[in-house]
Amino acid sequence: MPNSFSPSRIERLKREAKQLRQNSPITHSEALDSIAKDNGYGNWSLLMRHVEAPSTTPAMREQETPIPSEFIFSRTSDEMRTALRVIPFKRYGPRPDEAARKEVADICLAFVSAANAVDFAIGYIECLLTVPRFSIRSGAKVYHEMRRWLPYQVQPIDDGHCILLNRHYKPIGITSSEWVDYNDFQHLHLQLDIHQLEKLAHTGSGQGYLFNDGCTPWHGRSEAKAYLERLRTLKAILGANK
Repeated sequence: MPNSFSPSRIERLKREAKQLRQNSPITHSEALDSIAKDNGYGNWSLLMRHVEAPSTTPAMREQETPIPSEFIFSRTSDEMRTALRVIPFKRYGPRPDEAARKEVADICLAFVSAANAVDFAIGYIECLLTVPRFSIRSGAKVYHEMRRWLPYQVQPIDDGHCILLNRHYKPIGITSSEWVDYNDFQHLHLQLDIHQLEKLAHTGSGQGYLFNDGCTPWHGRSEAKAYLERLRTLKAILGANK
């Protein structure tokens, strides 16, 4: 049984687990546990307690990257008003909705955790509600931000693990429509049981869905307020699960 594992060795073991999962009818967690047992540990969590700290010199320690801070939504009410404006139509340019979509940044990797993504979404909706009256159209940047940056569903993956998805069923913050493997976005994973998924779901929606097409948060103020309360419920659940 190895006393410790280097970070590079851990990455190789993760790839082995991924390959095992692809070739066997087991969950991602079960594949990791199987790899851990092959290396002398009862499960993956026990193995991960034996990861080597990277070797450093005093000079390297001075240059160490600090622990990433949470990605916080920061926009003033005036900036939100600007983002709510429909992009002017240009005769020989892209349609306003296409132009607005292209202005939305991919922020998926900026989040340090699923809880961070939820806090970001809460900040976004709170800022939106500082605008007294608003109408969100597809030619506005906000419309496309909300579809890509805000949680639409807490999607179960396996063994109690879930992931936060946007309206396009991609991990929160992703702007691309290309296929992705949810297991590659561990920073957006969380653990909720079926009762917690039902608690946060919008009435009439499936478990884990925070809204449906009849009550999207970009439809109006009342829908945005109701969505904000479900986000706060999700935040409370995550806090209680710590």
